[in-house]
Parts: sequence; structure tokens; C-alpha cells
Amino acid sequence: MPGTGRGGGRLLAISDLHIGYPENRALVERMVPGSGDDWLPAATTATVPCA
Repeated sequence: MPGTGRGGGRLLAISDLHIGYPENRALVERMVPGSGDDWLPAATTATVPCA
């Protein structure tokens, strides 16, 4: 979806969604941008075993 270049977009941010839970995954799957100017940064962490 192309942006308008008018600066009318929204910036939303989320973290720790835990999409392994069906209700959280369903929420994420319903997320769609309102315009090409919208941004949704998503932060996450990964668990890595220590050597």
C-alpha cells in the first residue's frame, strides 16, 4: 500500500505478543494498516541456550 507523503500515518508499537497462544495469534492476524503511511514496529526477544 503506497504512502500519501502527507505525514498522516500512525506509529504504533507492540512487544511480547506470545503468538504461540491462539488468541494472541488471531489478534496479530487481524492487524492491517489503515494507510501506506502507517508503521508497526514489533519488538521481540529470543531465548538462546548458553554454552
